[in-house]
Amino acid sequence: MPSYYFYLPEGLSAATEYYVDTIRKALLRRGDNVIYTAKIKDIPLYSNIVAIRAIDHMTALIRQPRTTIVWYQGVAPYEVELIFKGTFQSKAKKWIHTLSEKISLNKVTLPIFVSEAMMRHYTTAYNCTFGHNYFIMPCFNMDIMNECFTVSRYEKPRFLYAGSLGAWEDINGLMDIFCRIKSIIPSAELAIFTNYPKEARRLLEYHHLNGEVDSLTPKELQKRMTEFKYGLMVRKPSIINDVATPTKINSYMSSGLIPVYSDVVSDYRTKIAKENPYVISFKSREECIREITRFESTQIIPEEIKKAHTNTFNSYWNREKYINELTKILP
Repeated sequence: MPSYYFYLPEGLSAATEYYVDTIRKALLRRGDNVIYTAKIKDIPLYSNIVAIRAIDHMTALIRQPRTTIVWYQGVAPYEVELIFKGTFQSKAKKWIHTLSEKISLNKVTLPIFVSEAMMRHYTTAYNCTFGHNYFIMPCFNMDIMNECFTVSRYEKPRFLYAGSLGAWEDINGLMDIFCRIKSIIPSAELAIFTNYPKEARRLLEYHHLNGEVDSLTPKELQKRMTEFKYGLMVRKPSIINDVATPTKINSYMSSGLIPVYSDVVSDYRTKIAKENPYVISFKSREECIREITRFESTQIIPEEIKKAHTNTFNSYWNREKYINELTKILP
């Protein structure tokens, strides 16, 4: 019975743990042993190794692994360039992560990507040919909450944003959109749930807006989201966003929210927005405001939202489907 060593950094997020556990469940279903470790010295030579970052795969290569499975979570070179923008660290870290990705993608046995756009990006960026030897599974960590599609929550134009205030988020764009919505729909309300409440309050003050700000535990957040009608995600076009599958939208829709997001995430543009009529995917701020205004003038039937969101979960965020498919392709 083969053993797979999961070489993982400490302090994984809930979403990362869920994704890693999906890979673990596929291996266990096939009859393999699974061992978790954060120390490379604990991994014997010539082992089967699972990693979740290209840079960790680089380190793992010193154990001369028999096979490697690597989950590529995002385009790390561009992410560090954005995070450390304008510093020497930006160029240095981008070079290191670019080298790591190039070597990793040429050594990996089974790459796991979060989107088709990510696979295409790597094919072009590093002149890689994967053939049929790759797997695609979006990031998600929530199942649909069937009991949350109540009539009362859709009666008022209550908007929320949940998440970080990171550089890849266009928070000022979000504020501008809500300001314009507020001028058309005076009863509109905004809440921001983030681990950076001071910064969020400053942003609201800068844009002359009133709104609720709070820092919540994941359990508290999931409960609070069931009180709102719309969930916002505003981002600018970039390679980071194009290849990503942000768990934010999965969380929004699991709690019955109508997601309102920029048309910059390739997978969400082709796999969700085209199939679900209770999703607002917009190319411009004007289009976003028009669509929200249209929704506010339309009678909302909770059972119809539930049906549409359930279809999305069954086809796109279906954990059992991915476990079964992954079991068939594992090395």
